[in-house]
Amino acid sequence: MHEGLTPAWRAWLEKQHSAFLDELASRISAEIDRASGDAVATARAEVEQRVAETREQARLTADRAERLHLQAMQAATDAHSRELQEALRKAADQQARELQALTEQHARTRNVTPEQLSQARTAAADVLHQSVRRLRQTTGDVEVLGVLNELCAPFSRQSVVVVFENNQAHAVAMRGLSGSASDSELSFEIAAAPAVVAAIESRDPVVALLTPGELSAPLAEAFGGDPASRVSLFPILTDSSVVAMAIAVGPVSAPSVELLCDAAGMRLESIEQPSPHATDSPFADYAAPPAPPARAPEPIPAYVPAPPPPAPRPPLEPEEPLLAGPYIPRAARALGGVSAPVAPVSAPSPSTRPAPAAASGPPAWEQLDADEQRIHLQAQRMARVRTAEMRLYQNDALHRGSGSGSIYSMLKPQIDAARSEYLERYISLSPTMVDYLHLEIVRTLARGDERLLGPDYPGPMV
Repeated sequence: MHEGLTPAWRAWLEKQHSAFLDELASRISAEIDRASGDAVATARAEVEQRVAETREQARLTADRAERLHLQAMQAATDAHSRELQEALRKAADQQARELQALTEQHARTRNVTPEQLSQARTAAADVLHQSVRRLRQTTGDVEVLGVLNELCAPFSRQSVVVVFENNQAHAVAMRGLSGSASDSELSFEIAAAPAVVAAIESRDPVVALLTPGELSAPLAEAFGGDPASRVSLFPILTDSSVVAMAIAVGPVSAPSVELLCDAAGMRLESIEQPSPHATDSPFADYAAPPAPPARAPEPIPAYVPAPPPPAPRPPLEPEEPLLAGPYIPRAARALGGVSAPVAPVSAPSPSTRPAPAAASGPPAWEQLDADEQRIHLQAQRMARVRTAEMRLYQNDALHRGSGSGSIYSMLKPQIDAARSEYLERYISLSPTMVDYLHLEIVRTLARGDERLLGPDYPGPMV
């Protein structure tokens, strides 16, 4: 075709053909770039739209969660407010009832003549006299506690009598309690009832609220669980040991119930066979040395009785709240100021140990000034509390140590800590101090037999 063209025309045609191809290639490239840009812009717009939608959905979800949280908090606040209002209403009703009762009592007694008042006092004294006589006629420890619970009926609305064993409190008699639990089914951990622990440690009556936090959940439920009610706890002592406790709810005539509990404790002491819980309890105090197996009594159901003591028990020792009265404090007897008997130790101390301070002739109790007497009484109380804590929280180790004659080895950290505290707080500050801690360890942990402490026991510190 191009054979007849001149070279000039051929060159021009080729030039135009090449320019056309270049222009076509540039247009195609521009079209591809435009299409790619449009596609990228479209994809970016779609991604941004999706991100915006996701953010909006997340915001809506967060708002919904916040509303639900606020609703839950409001519901909890409303429920707590309703519970608080209900508790306040019950407390107000209880106070109104007590005020009404006091008003009625005042109205009844406003016009009472001296003769009527004398007759009422005589009747109350007669009721207490008959109650004490009935306690004196009982012959067993369980019967004493059951009769005590019955005798509390005129002086309280509800009552229960518990004994202590292996860090547990077990009911032996109940009266007026709600629910279907029997005496044998009601039990609770002593450590779960701070009010019971306080009464045991102080050995004095204690008043608490009827709540699970004060009395433990089982006991509070048995009494009805009304947190507005008050509970009175009366420890029952034998030889200064808390062996049982009477717990009463509602309006309680505290002096009358306390008198009955004291009478029950004295009756338990007078029974030839001591209460088994007086030795098994982690709060037992001054237990008598065991007698030969031939003299052991027959076991009582649900109890593990202790053998009778070979010697009469020493008289009751008064507690600190009674020190201002006519009684002589235990510290005075330890110092040798009076001739009151002290519970004997069944086995003499090894010759390598120093003699107790009382044997070295310290000054008599009346020769000490008021500050010295106060320090002696504080030391005496500290010794009782520390040994009671060991019996409560280390009961298993104490039983193993008693069986193997190595109490000190089993309770070495606790005994050494108590000795260090006693040495720092009392012995180093008072030249007349007696090692009451050693006496309590022997009488409370070793039950009067110092040999049970083991050969490693260092003995008294003074």
